[in-house]
Amino acid sequence: MHSQSLSRIPKDLVVREYRPEDLNACLNIYASNIEEFLPAALELLIDYLEGPFSYYLVIETKGEIVGCGGLDIMAEANHAAFCFGMVRRNWHRKGLGSLLTLTRLALAEADHDPAYFGLETAMLTEPFYTRFDFERLSIPEQRYVGGSYYVSMGLWLPVKSRDEIRAELKLLTVDFDLEFPP
Repeated sequence: MHSQSLSRIPKDLVVREYRPEDLNACLNIYASNIEEFLPAALELLIDYLEGPFSYYLVIETKGEIVGCGGLDIMAEANHAAFCFGMVRRNWHRKGLGSLLTLTRLALAEADHDPAYFGLETAMLTEPFYTRFDFERLSIPEQRYVGGSYYVSMGLWLPVKSRDEIRAELKLLTVDFDLEFPP
């Protein structure tokens, strides 16, 4: 399914839920992506992490956090939103973004079939999400002063596909320090 991009992931990775002491590492990841991919607005991430959220994950290797990303689940609306997904700039193109994306897709429970996932992304990263079958839902807009143009994207994903993703993730040499739904 996504084995080509996942074949590049390094060994010794742990995917776990965010803890407050991870804040500076996540801010550093955000800062490493400013200009090309993200607006110069670290306060957006700080505000998000200070509020309630369903999941915010970090990817770490040898004690260093190299990726992070959230998934807000609104079960009553059959909607899950990707939030602040990013990989440290010097770790791009190693499969971590794919790992983070697939892990968040796998976290949605089987209550709805299919489940809807939405996200907002810079146009530069739109091709990344199209590899996972996300479709553009909006025209490009400059949503942040002096920032890149952004689009909204969405994906309807059936339970069967989420089960296949979970099975694929279990084959990886990654330590998932979180529980996936049955």
